[in-house]
Amino acid sequence: MSNIKSENHPEVDVRFETPELDARSETMDAEPQTSEPEDPEAQNPEPEGPEPVLPIEAHKRIAHYHIQCPNPTGEFDIESYFIEMTQAYHRIKLINAFGPLAIHPGARILEIGCGQGTCTAVLADAVSPSGGHITAIDPAPGTYGAPFTLAQAQNHLTSSPTSPQHIKNGITFHLQTDLFSLLQKNPNAKWDTAVLVHSIWYLDEPEKTLSQILKALKGKVKRICVAEYALQASNPKAVPHVLAAVTRGMLEAHKEIGTSESNIRGVISPRGIINHFEHAGGGKWRLERQAVVVPIDALSDGSWETDSVLEIGFLKSVEDEVRDERVKTVLRSSRDAVERAVVKLGGGNERVKQRVQTMDVWVGVFVWDESLPEVEEGGSVHVTECKKCKGCKEVRK
Repeated sequence: MSNIKSENHPEVDVRFETPELDARSETMDAEPQTSEPEDPEAQNPEPEGPEPVLPIEAHKRIAHYHIQCPNPTGEFDIESYFIEMTQAYHRIKLINAFGPLAIHPGARILEIGCGQGTCTAVLADAVSPSGGHITAIDPAPGTYGAPFTLAQAQNHLTSSPTSPQHIKNGITFHLQTDLFSLLQKNPNAKWDTAVLVHSIWYLDEPEKTLSQILKALKGKVKRICVAEYALQASNPKAVPHVLAAVTRGMLEAHKEIGTSESNIRGVISPRGIINHFEHAGGGKWRLERQAVVVPIDALSDGSWETDSVLEIGFLKSVEDEVRDERVKTVLRSSRDAVERAVVKLGGGNERVKQRVQTMDVWVGVFVWDESLPEVEEGGSVHVTECKKCKGCKEVRK
């Protein structure tokens, strides 16, 4: 069963259960009996918990907004729709973990690293019916992406008959646009919240670029929401994904900056992300809320990433991209560790997609807090628990 471990304060740990989306792992290869996927919520009603930003059942309608692959006969493809459902389901969980202070009806959202618009559609469904708007940017060209390019996916989302009017009117996409060029063209632009969902690991230099982003957003947004892989596996079946991510990150670190096309280009942990928020922008970005979301079994990202490391092309990249023989040895050994972790689950390489799950996702919400002490550029802040009480913290330079 999935769960969200929510922390409104570093001292607090509150948990509440969430339903499982039917993974269909045993029947994925079987011929479907109907033209529509089975209802993931039919056997697992949403339990009572904090008020959601968006109802979980919205994943079924949001999946219809996206461009999808037809089956070999050119007709509606049930498996393509199922993938879109799981992706939407996952992102609804993430924005619900962000909470209503960050994502609410009528909010103006800046999404950094929007890709094909998977999370953009979820955000727009939550805020645009009440007049909210999503400004979605991505530095990649419109030709990037498969099986559909970014341009194809984004254009479909904002112009297809399957998208409702609030989606078409509530999103503005900007391709080949990073935050800095956007602000240069729109120096007076402001938003309620900035969102980075599964986009930090796409950065070639995550630490450097994240620090630049945080400084640029000073005075532009009230809150910043981040969702990125947690480098931990509550589900043992997600251990191969953790190992694969670190292995892939090590390889990408040896490539020339700007040449990688991998989904994982730079690995940074939640602790590393928090550290950059504490020091960027004068040290006034305060962690308001954090949570760990355990993905549903049906989410395929973990198996996709693991599969890419186990492919023979990974070893070829090690030979072509890495010069140091010691590093080559470490990378080959790390790949072996991924393979052994998969075998330990009871499946060989050919069964990766049926066995490996996706690792946990860390969620953090940061708010600009003028009451925090100023931190000098390049300085450090050490936060220690105050001895007088457990509820406050003493900040020392």
